[in-house]
Amino acid sequence: LQSMNSRLNFFHLAAFAFLGACSNQPVSEDARPGHVRPTEFQSTGSLSERLLKISLSEFAGSCERDRIEQKLELIAALENTKSILDSPDEDQPPTSGDQPPSTDPLIRFHGSHLLNLPKKEISSQGWISDYYDWDSTYELYSENKDKLDKRLLLYINSTVRRLLSNDEDRILNGTNRGLDHVSIPMLPQIYDSVKKCVDDAKCLRPVFSETAEKVARGVPHYLYFIRKLGSESSESDAKLRLGRFLRRIKMDMADHEPRFNPYMKQSRVNEEIRINLPLDPGALSESDREVVKSTIEQVWARVNTKVTVEWKGRSKILDLFTILFHSDLIGESANVNHGDRSMNLYPLTRVRSIAHEFGHIIGFDDHYYTVWDDRICSYVQESTESDIMSNSQSGVVTDEEWSELLKVTEEKPAS
Repeated sequence: LQSMNSRLNFFHLAAFAFLGACSNQPVSEDARPGHVRPTEFQSTGSLSERLLKISLSEFAGSCERDRIEQKLELIAALENTKSILDSPDEDQPPTSGDQPPSTDPLIRFHGSHLLNLPKKEISSQGWISDYYDWDSTYELYSENKDKLDKRLLLYINSTVRRLLSNDEDRILNGTNRGLDHVSIPMLPQIYDSVKKCVDDAKCLRPVFSETAEKVARGVPHYLYFIRKLGSESSESDAKLRLGRFLRRIKMDMADHEPRFNPYMKQSRVNEEIRINLPLDPGALSESDREVVKSTIEQVWARVNTKVTVEWKGRSKILDLFTILFHSDLIGESANVNHGDRSMNLYPLTRVRSIAHEFGHIIGFDDHYYTVWDDRICSYVQESTESDIMSNSQSGVVTDEEWSELLKVTEEKPAS
């Protein structure tokens, strides 16, 4: 670790000292379940600074504080191999027709660097569970560090960035990473039971249906509140905790509610229904605009129905979503930020990921679910292969999504 340690500045060394002093200290009993974010956290700094910020948080536990040296070694390796990550791809797809080759990084949208995750389970309902964590990523690096090729480096780089982003979201931003494809549809019913108890001056413990209680107890944050509500020392304490429980559920519901774009317009051309949505292309070149537009319109189309993209600038409509391409952040996951209304793309973003992110601009939530398992310090990602909002590589727009989209954009008769 000599080369890694030589790269650590005073802040890093101080962090090690702090972590050593508090490594055996338990997390505050109700820190994470009761953590309700006042504002959305924005990540800043280098990868190592982001890692240490997570580890030093009051909401960090042993999974975040343990094996910091290994995690920093992994990050240092990525920094040392940046020239390899930046090099042109040998398997870059050729351009078609007589279009000249482009030097713009967007031409590298193909995703051939991805590896299959090492652990995968498929449920009887068709849900696929993929597992990823710091330990297995470090193990993969350690076993291959003398023979790292670009494809493996890109996979490790993407995974490290995804781990950091999820850890920030969970620890610093307070997002409930205990919700899955079973519990999310049950949130309104769980909420109604807790709300009924909050509104009843004599109620100190919510009454759930058998199914709702089983689901709620399967969510670690909710199980914490349910257990605590059975052991409060006073009615005022119980009511206070009930209010926090309700606020937690309400925030979780808001995280998974659709936010449909008000600029979508439905029209009919002969027998075809078209849904038009204006976007600001930002600084994208003409050829890259075509890549983005054609990808979206190929996926968001079916017989007699299609979504069309219309390029417009924010000078015309101030709160349009705009497309930003971050050429210096190789391996980051494409995302949509509703705060500044942007679709963020990165070198080696997979082409079909554009169509998935466009679904967020339309207003749909993710239909894959990233669940944190504290027992094994690992993320479990649940997805289905048939839904574009769940699996961007194999999924399509489902009948349910088309139905909702058509309903939302249907022109209302004048009153």
